[in-house]
Formats: sequence, C-alpha cells, structure tokens
Amino acid sequence: MQDVKKKKLTFRDWCFAVFFWGGPIGLSAAISMLVPDDILTHDVARQWVEFVLQVAPKMLDVPVESEIPQVVKFYHATMLSGLVIWVPVLVFVSVNKLIKDRSNGLLDGCYKLGIIYVIFVSFITDAILWSHWGVGYQHGRMSFFWFSRGSLFLLGFLPYLLLFMVLGVGFSKLVELFLFSKGVPWFKRDSSR
Repeated sequence: MQDVKKKKLTFRDWCFAVFFWGGPIGLSAAISMLVPDDILTHDVARQWVEFVLQVAPKMLDVPVESEIPQVVKFYHATMLSGLVIWVPVLVFVSVNKLIKDRSNGLLDGCYKLGIIYVIFVSFITDAILWSHWGVGYQHGRMSFFWFSRGSLFLLGFLPYLLLFMVLGVGFSKLVELFLFSKGVPWFKRDSSR
C-alpha cells in the first residue's frame, strides 16, 4: 500500500475556493437583499434580463405566489450570466492542476477513461438541470427557492452553484481529453516509465 501524504493547501487553493464557492453565494446574497423590488422598471435592467433569459425564456414567468417577481427575474439573469465567469475559471484551474499532476507523474494509464466517464456524467447532469430551467415553474417546480427574499437568500444559489460546478467540471474534462488526443507535450506518456 502506498503511503499517501497529506497535501497542504496553498494560498492559491484558498483563493480559488473562496472565489468559486463564495462568489456565487455572495452574488446571490447581494442580489436577494440589495436589489429593489421594482428593478425591471429601469430600461437597461429589463432589456438585460430579457436578453440573458433568452436561453431559458420560461424563467420570465415567475409564479404569482412570489413576493418579488422582478427581483427573481433579475436574479435568474444575473446568476445565469455568472456561467461566463465561473466556468472558464474552473476549466483553467483544472487544466493547470492536470499539468502539475502530469509533471509529478501522478497520472496513470486509466486516467483517460476516467475523463470520459466524468464528461458523460457531467453532461447528463447538465441536461437534467437544464430541463428544469427549460420548463420553468410548471406545477410549482422549484418555486420555494424564489418565493421571498429570505428563501432566495437561503436557497436560491443552490441550483446555480450545482450548474456552475457540473458545467465547469464537464468542460474542464473535455479540454483535458482534447489535450490528450492532440498529444500536447505535457500529456505525452513518459517513455522512461
């Protein structure tokens, strides 16, 4: 049995954890508590929300039970646009870690199959998540997340954090698979092993 040493977390690891986990939660908290109830009366905010929610137009139909329908629409648009920030950062950090693991000889021959498995699972999970957003609030689906400022503050970030994580992992593994298939120098098998 190999002796596994505990890896000390570096300052960079802590910064990434705060950015990736704390960023969406902080953004969610700020939107849920600071955005005024009539945010969509401003033309710029309304046009931006309609533009972003073209990818999930059913999210514009907030249930009448919601106390803050304009805030909920703005919340969805802002959190979905967060994909543009958090997913590329996760891909970059994952590929950077892969480069270090490869240079330290930590990757074995079965690693490529593991990559394919993770890509498959993450894209299946993405399809399931996206189907939730695609049908919107039909039959009360997930409406308890968006009922009030309190529920938005406590629960609203959960589906988005899951979406950021699964999409980021899926895309980073797709990039890894591409790099393996192209024989990028740091991924070539070490002939001395």
